[in-house]
Amino acid sequence: MSFSEKIRPWMAEAACPLWGGAGIDPATGGVWEALRVADGAPARAEIKRVRVQHRQIYAFAEAWRMGLDPQGLERARGVLAFARARAQAPRGAGWIHRLNPDDSPQDSRRDSYDQMFALLGYGALARFGVEEAREDLARTWAGLSGDLAHPLGGWREDDLDRLPRRQNPHMHGFEACLALQDWTGEAVWMERAEAVLDLFFARFFDAGRGWLLEHFAEDWTPLTPEEGQRLEPGHFCEWVWLLRRYERLGGRRPVGAAADALYAEGRRLGLGPDGLLCDETFLDGSPSKSTRRLWGQTEHFKAALAQERVHGTGRHLAEAREIFDRLFGVYLTGCRPGGWRDRLNPDGSLADPLMPASTFYHLVCAFGYALDWETAKG
Repeated sequence: MSFSEKIRPWMAEAACPLWGGAGIDPATGGVWEALRVADGAPARAEIKRVRVQHRQIYAFAEAWRMGLDPQGLERARGVLAFARARAQAPRGAGWIHRLNPDDSPQDSRRDSYDQMFALLGYGALARFGVEEAREDLARTWAGLSGDLAHPLGGWREDDLDRLPRRQNPHMHGFEACLALQDWTGEAVWMERAEAVLDLFFARFFDAGRGWLLEHFAEDWTPLTPEEGQRLEPGHFCEWVWLLRRYERLGGRRPVGAAADALYAEGRRLGLGPDGLLCDETFLDGSPSKSTRRLWGQTEHFKAALAQERVHGTGRHLAEAREIFDRLFGVYLTGCRPGGWRDRLNPDGSLADPLMPASTFYHLVCAFGYALDWETAKG
């Protein structure tokens, strides 16, 4: 069975109607933070994280691009209108962090991670000629290249200079810049992506061990294990997919050895006997968070396909098929159709009765990549 034979009906008949229906607050047009696994009713109504609004804009726009949601572009534009009305930062360019239940500002700091998903979401809409998204894209980048830029490279965590510094916002900045290079063909986005890649090789990637480090001091010194340094196998896989995308877009730096090392080490550190990646490990490889989030499995799936695309031996494709079967057999079951069991314990039991809306982005990315991968092979 091809990937598309499962992906298309699940997305078109279940997931897009659920997240484009119950997943949207009808009073405002913004998206809910989460739905309940059991019945798909809205949950966590006490907050709306602005990054989730940006992620759903991207997910709806991508679902429309793939022909899986005829209302996807309209839904994305509706969430954009909500974000523009409620979440623009009062000072400087960019977006605030979180909203109250009445959609007034709860946390007005400008968090870099949030801004990266604004780039991705508004870039996806600008791609389809949405003029206001193009304006917001430019404004978001102005903030990132202005006071959120860090003098030692990369970006500040937020406009309050919170610590530790993390690789994670930079990974998503790399993702957004590559996507914008792909969508616009403008060389400036590749230049911006390669500035992040320089930081990856200088700070995030431990080439000797094949590891991705997560947390850093103000001067980019890696935190020690005692200070909280941990490894996230899902992020290893996410970087594999991004590095391979960089290659396909004609990037100038050789990244294949890093991608191979990250793929091998991510699986060695994180893969349990159940075939699922755990969420986080100590540096000795023992789990620091033994739960298995859905998003880590989607990134593992993408990484396996990206590796197969390069190496073509069939081994990575077999791994991708195993992961894909577990996505449908373990996570996208036992819940409201179109939803998922998001966080599992090592014994397979449900660790969280809610399904975060933020996970929809991961599924759309993974399934969109699988559909594009099959089209390229055909």
